[in-house]
Amino acid sequence: KSCPVKKAFRIVYYLFGMVLLAIGITLNTKTNLGVSPLISIGYAVSQVARLNFGNMTFVVYAAFVAIQFLLRRKNARVRDLLQLLVALLFSQLLNLFSILLSFEPATLPGRLVMLVFAVFLTGIGAAITLTMEIIPNPGDGLVSAVADTFHIATGLAKNLCDAVSVVLTLCVGLLFAHRIIGIGLGTL
Repeated sequence: KSCPVKKAFRIVYYLFGMVLLAIGITLNTKTNLGVSPLISIGYAVSQVARLNFGNMTFVVYAAFVAIQFLLRRKNARVRDLLQLLVALLFSQLLNLFSILLSFEPATLPGRLVMLVFAVFLTGIGAAITLTMEIIPNPGDGLVSAVADTFHIATGLAKNLCDAVSVVLTLCVGLLFAHRIIGIGLGTL
């Protein structure tokens, strides 16, 4: 049996990781140097259609959960539906931090410094949420479903999901705004 105090600690630590992840991603969007691949689709659509980025992230994450169920078919897990709750909480954290962190650096050196800080926070937040093994965010759940379905390494599945996300983001930007949106140095 797991100790209730340990469980509570893991949940609090998981939520702390989610907050760091949301701050990192929000700061990343403020640099205008490109966002992470799995976030880029929602970011590009929100920019083109002038929709709320956090809410658009929820829509994309809901699509990721649906794709997981399609990939897993009879092996789909009802537990994976909990990813929708994670997506809802995370999207609202993005909305909150978009309001609280409304500044954007005016110079390229300032944007680069912010990008380094954003990548640092995003990495720590992602590591914490993954390490706690509570509920994966829908992007990580999608990567896992691709790896399991096609019997490939998780790293390769992550690279494939990232590549498809970048291609879709490029299509959204070029087709609807006639420019690249959300893809850049920050995407690397």
